[in-house]
Amino acid sequence: MMQLLFGVTLFTGAALLFWIQLVVSKMLLPVLGGSAAVWNTCMVFFQVALLLGYLYAHGSIRRLSGRFMVFLHPVLLLAAASLLPVSVAGLGDPPDDANPIPWLLRALVITVGPPFVVLAGTAPLLQAWFARLGTRSSRDPYFLYAASNLGSLVALASYPTLIEPHLSLVDQNRGWTAAYLLLTVLTALSAGVVWHKERVQPAAGVKPTDVDSTVTEAAPGTVPALLRLRWIVLAFVPSSLLLGVTTHLTTDVAAAPLFWVIPLMLYLLSFVLAFQRVVALPEWLTSQAQALLMVALAVTLLTQQSGEAMPLFVLHLAAFFVTALLCHQEVARLRPPVAQLTEFYLLVSVGGALGGIFNALLAPVVFTGVAEYPLVLVLACLLRPGLRLRRDWLWQAAGDALLPVALLLFVVGVPRYTGLDWTDGNSTITLILVILLALVVFGFAARPIRFGLGIAALLLGSTLGADSDQLLKHVRNFYGVLKVVAQEQPPLHVLFHGTTTHGAQSLDPARRLQPLSYYHPDGPLGQLFDTVGGSSVTANVAVVGLGTGTVACYAHTGEHWTFFEINPAVVSIARDPSLFTFVKDCPAAPAIVLGDARRSLAAAPDGAYGMIILDAFTSDAIPIHLMTREAVRLYLAKLRPGGLIVFHISNRYLDLAPVLADIAGSLGLAARHWSDEDSTDDADDDAASASSGEASTDEKDASEWVVVARAPQDLAAIADDNRWQALKPAAGRRVWTDDYSDLIGALAH
Repeated sequence: MMQLLFGVTLFTGAALLFWIQLVVSKMLLPVLGGSAAVWNTCMVFFQVALLLGYLYAHGSIRRLSGRFMVFLHPVLLLAAASLLPVSVAGLGDPPDDANPIPWLLRALVITVGPPFVVLAGTAPLLQAWFARLGTRSSRDPYFLYAASNLGSLVALASYPTLIEPHLSLVDQNRGWTAAYLLLTVLTALSAGVVWHKERVQPAAGVKPTDVDSTVTEAAPGTVPALLRLRWIVLAFVPSSLLLGVTTHLTTDVAAAPLFWVIPLMLYLLSFVLAFQRVVALPEWLTSQAQALLMVALAVTLLTQQSGEAMPLFVLHLAAFFVTALLCHQEVARLRPPVAQLTEFYLLVSVGGALGGIFNALLAPVVFTGVAEYPLVLVLACLLRPGLRLRRDWLWQAAGDALLPVALLLFVVGVPRYTGLDWTDGNSTITLILVILLALVVFGFAARPIRFGLGIAALLLGSTLGADSDQLLKHVRNFYGVLKVVAQEQPPLHVLFHGTTTHGAQSLDPARRLQPLSYYHPDGPLGQLFDTVGGSSVTANVAVVGLGTGTVACYAHTGEHWTFFEINPAVVSIARDPSLFTFVKDCPAAPAIVLGDARRSLAAAPDGAYGMIILDAFTSDAIPIHLMTREAVRLYLAKLRPGGLIVFHISNRYLDLAPVLADIAGSLGLAARHWSDEDSTDDADDDAASASSGEASTDEKDASEWVVVARAPQDLAAIADDNRWQALKPAAGRRVWTDDYSDLIGALAH
């Protein structure tokens, strides 16, 4: 019964920790443009807050004595409840022209800091209390850590599938507050059990020092320093990889919405499996699986495989999960006697916090790309179990260093001196060599240093691979990774945010100012401007999202266009004439306003614009706060009579047309939708272009657009074009608001 009480309390506390992380992150996401870095920064804050909670738990166990000290924690939980429910009101706005991370961290401290820190102390404290009970199961209380992480896992899995689709943010906040009060009661009951047990059986010596002969008291300073360091490093690696794999996959493979949920669930699952005691998982099996997956991943990066996204997702996630599991199995194996339980958890949380700080705060400053991910992959391989120094250690060290160096020289030298290309999937010779490389590196698996350096050789070779595109600019900041490449056929400059194209410009002087990609004259936006361009509708235009500035080429002389852009790096790229000249040379000479578009538009005069174009993307993700019912009401207030609101909703993962249909229907607006599947990337189009002698491929991308107006007559210019289909709301579907959205429900089928 006591085991059940403590297990339920730990499960509830851990679930609340992750539930509030998601709620607060969603509250703060809109004012920062929906960047994935918002989540990474929030993760760092919560990891540091978790560390402070563990520090409080360790200090209270070490410094306080007596049976009544167990009631300190319930009292602090109750005191922190006075700051609930969580609110972001009164925080002010983040800076538009400076790094928003300090503002975000300050906002998190104010909104949720004290309750989270106290809540974070629950897990180590309850495990330490449980160890004092003197029961058989309390002799090794570390299994409760599995229950704790299981609670986190359940909260994380249920949020996007059960909580978010059915509860508004206000209701989520209220529900979390009620659950927090329930946890306070459960914690008080647990404290009462400990107090009663020690009062009734004071002679039993219900200290963890007397519980089991294998779990004996040790002086506070007897844990070896190297063991402490190993706990920290083994916790650092999975924490860093958690953010690293998320950033890599959302920028270098595909930008799936809510993709961070899956790595985090796998991270928590690795803790559960490592600390549970129901089924023994052989560490050697995990080690072999990690070696195999690491080699496969390194070979994939070397050969620059870029086929279907799903197999790449699975490979990266599998390698991450098995690596995290291996590290956490080592942490569990090296756990100390229960006398050092709180110190152990404190140092594990130090490693987790350092991993988050390295990825979210240091890496964006130090690296222009996502270099932290491969670096920590190599570190994970170096930490594999099996490192042993023998009498012939000198020969070991020589082999561990020289063989990977020879491997690197081979990987770099083959394409340079033989003309072979590691990325050529059609070459039989290349395929044979790649297989041989994989077998050689896998053969290093029993020797961690040699294996880690061998993986490093393959990963380094992947960065030196042949690339037909010339990299012109590569920049990374809070809002993501941007790069501009010079494409040869046809000659273009292309802007990428992650793997998503954000605009292109032809280098042909005759076609330099022709809109390309999603904005092609033959696409929905081009056809819309063909009918309304140069009219009173386009006399004053607001465009949310700058990109390369392509849309400005639809302006006419004398018109006033204003672009709203949150990312300073995008503004710098669009204004650099060596990269793109749309902003410089297009007729309207548009103004650019830096900052969150919704906040900036709110300051504009009512009825200021004849057209508002929403073209804001963070890689492939559209900031949700720009397409809620309240946001559309704001656009309507800034729109003159007869004006148009134009949404660019092209997306590989979300079907957003029904979302806009419901919003328009709820406000009594008219809406039309055109999903243009035509792209010059198609083989048939390529052949046709080649036969006619025209420039071919990659000049037009498939795109999807929605036009919204106050009345059907305002859409008369496109009403007779059957490609623009009327958009109707669905009965019974909940409308997206600032307080409610359902990304899972919007996933494209």
